[in-house]
Amino acid sequence: RMVELIGCTGPPSSWRSTRAYTLSLHYALPVCTMPFTPGGLTVYLRHAREMRHQGTWEWLLQVATAIVVLVLASIHMYEALSTLPITAEQSALREQGGWTPFYMVLLVCGGIHLTLGLFRVGIKFGYVTQANRAKWQRRTYILLAAYIALGIITTLRFHYLAV
Repeated sequence: RMVELIGCTGPPSSWRSTRAYTLSLHYALPVCTMPFTPGGLTVYLRHAREMRHQGTWEWLLQVATAIVVLVLASIHMYEALSTLPITAEQSALREQGGWTPFYMVLLVCGGIHLTLGLFRVGIKFGYVTQANRAKWQRRTYILLAAYIALGIITTLRFHYLAV
């Protein structure tokens, strides 16, 4: 049913346009609430310090990681798609060519953005309540650790792959 709702029932070419639309929407909607001007950011930071609310700081971290992921993922896509076809050997050459620090930053920022986003969606739709917040935070940290561990293992595998 979910596949039908997001429009992934047609040929793969329609999936690509659906994914592009979804990613564009995922970027465009939150960007309206981001404090991009220096004055807006200053006011936001002052309010965050005064309120001392964890959710406010989480949102700011979500915004910061979103910007980093947007820039780094664009660079990654350009680099990966400019050396088609995408193969394990191409990925290994990229890792062995000095891209490891770049991918480590992308991995950590992507993981933080993903887990914070899932946690905030859980709050929004009522899965995370004040009574079970600590349990869900622990689960979020475990998910983040697993995501980063899997990414490091994959990166190391490509780094030491003989090509």
